[in-house]
Amino acid sequence: MLVLKEGEACPHSARCPYHSAMNECYGARSDRETVFRCSHYVNGQILEGGVRLPQDKTGQMQVLVD
Repeated sequence: MLVLKEGEACPHSARCPYHSAMNECYGARSDRETVFRCSHYVNGQILEGGVRLPQDKTGQMQVLVD
């Protein structure tokens, strides 16, 4: 897991499919006022096949399907 402090932009955003597809990952923002925990980055690798919502300000938001 990659943990970014407030105001720290993700160093992998240029090649990350969760950001580069629509430029909407909150972890890539340097003006973020929250800690961001990216569970899509594990052991130096970006895991694909997940979902990142643009409204997710912490990286911990979960999608609930009813």
